[in-house]
Amino acid sequence: MPAWRRERKAARSSDAVTRQILCTCARAAHPLRTGRPSRARLRLVARSFAFELTSRLAAPAAEVWAHATSMRGVNRELFPLVRMTHPAGLESLESAADGGVPLGRRAFRSWILLAGLLPIDYDDLTFVELGPGRFLERSPMLTQREWQHERRVDSVAGGCLLTDRIRSEPRIAALAPLFLRVFRMAFALRHRNLRRRFGEARP
Repeated sequence: MPAWRRERKAARSSDAVTRQILCTCARAAHPLRTGRPSRARLRLVARSFAFELTSRLAAPAAEVWAHATSMRGVNRELFPLVRMTHPAGLESLESAADGGVPLGRRAFRSWILLAGLLPIDYDDLTFVELGPGRFLERSPMLTQREWQHERRVDSVAGGCLLTDRIRSEPRIAALAPLFLRVFRMAFALRHRNLRRRFGEARP
């Protein structure tokens, strides 16, 4: 083979290798364009969780709202699974203007006691919105980087509609599926206790 042909063949081979390297680098730089989710993206998806529960209760919205914004009511919902502590004398989670909790900063640290006895977590209760029929809590916890709980109580025919929306980001991302199951179970218990207390309204 003439020397000039060998040189041309070597050059083509080198170009092919260069193109392959460039393509590999491009895929590494943009892993989401390959059609297969990257590990980083999967970790991001699993880092937080969210769910929603709704119950139709056979009681006036005002009565249910008064229950929902009292620590006694909260602990009745959570019984017998856990109990949340609170400062002595603070029963109602009203607005700061009414002498209740402040907005936008920690109101108090509530320890979560398994069976009312064993501390298993804490909630630095922080309300960003608190008004008639709706509150939005966005708090750090011992196990959660950010815990968000929105509750709405809306009047409907024959009673009211109570909705809880939860979104949370665990401090240990790998435990997100476990925390999802635990918190769903806890809120299923809360809604069951609410239906027992106020009755279940028919649509």
